[in-house]
Amino acid sequence: MCTEFYRETCFLALADGRPVGYLLCFVRDREAYCTRLGVRAEFQRTRATTLLLAAFVTMVIEQADTCWFTVKPDNGPARALHKMLGAVPTDVVRDFFTLGDERIISKIDRAQFEKLRPKYERLGLLPRRAAAD
Repeated sequence: MCTEFYRETCFLALADGRPVGYLLCFVRDREAYCTRLGVRAEFQRTRATTLLLAAFVTMVIEQADTCWFTVKPDNGPARALHKMLGAVPTDVVRDFFTLGDERIISKIDRAQFEKLRPKYERLGLLPRRAAAD
């Protein structure tokens, strides 16, 4: 339902017409909350992940001034992805969803988005800007 009701900020990757991955992000008042990224095991480390990230970065860099991420401390792959995108840890919240559930909160702000734009372009997550004449 998220990709139907929030189609501008939630993304679905398809292969041969079937879903193989998704990225859920919600934007309110130029604050983005990236909540989930999932890619089927056989499609991990493929173009599916890159396409989801490109759709996300293209949207968030235009629609948000801040993007927030949450991640469990033991989720190394997600933490590495957030770091690669430029997110900086800001807090640790205990009892996030349930008692004992701990999450690291990270964010990317507008200044960081602009600083990282060349990196996003190099990685193919954003189209390259035309060179100034």
